Amino acid sequence: MVQLKPLSSSLKSLNLRADLAGKNIRVTNIEPGLALTEFSEVRFHGDKQKASNLYNQTQPILAEDIAESIFWCANLPQHININRLEIMPTCQSFSALTISRTES
Repeated sequence: MVQLKPLSSSLKSLNLRADLAGKNIRVTNIEPGLALTEFSEVRFHGDKQKASNLYNQTQPILAEDIAESIFWCANLPQHININRLEIMPTCQSFSALTISRTES
């Protein structure tokens, strides 16, 4: 039996880049880490307290930080493409579950 799993967004963007080869179209996959956005409220089904607790004693990425990164990618010279941009706050390790918290 073969079990098919959904493609990661990173792999999808690379496949799209391959499909668009020679078309001079850029495709970038932005992969933010711990970011203070409405995503956590959606993730916790509207539980604002639970979503807020995730960011306690951390300095997460802000939506503006992500927007600035997107702006940077879009404004590079036309012959340059950033395939994948992984952005993490310094309080977060490469493991999604490793977050250093500061004492208040």
